[in-house]
Amino acid sequence: MKNLLFLAAVMLLVFYSSSCKKDSLSQYTDAVTCNETDDTLNTYNQKIKTILNNNCANSGCHDVSARAEAKDYSSYSAAKSSLNASAFCSINHGSGCKNMPLGAAKLSDADIHDLTCWAKNSYPN
Repeated sequence: MKNLLFLAAVMLLVFYSSSCKKDSLSQYTDAVTCNETDDTLNTYNQKIKTILNNNCANSGCHDVSARAEAKDYSSYSAAKSSLNASAFCSINHGSGCKNMPLGAAKLSDADIHDLTCWAKNSYPN
């Protein structure tokens, strides 16, 4: 009986700790309103690709060959799967996150807004 109670306590602790994420994507997307006039142009091909190519998908960083931190921003499908809560923590220079772009200034508020709205609007192509 002791072993069963111990096992139940361990399982509860594991469940509790795994359900407490440091960041969730909604933490970033819920904080923005995406109803500006040009937000309708906020698609991968019209805005996002340029932002990512200029700041992230550089040679040796988050391109198809380097994939730093297992993130690739060099194509629509790769960017869609890589731009997650940890990426938003980094581009927002959040506490406990590696500031991105590495060794460069923080992205402009407009670029962060566009990236966040892209995610909030289900990553339109």
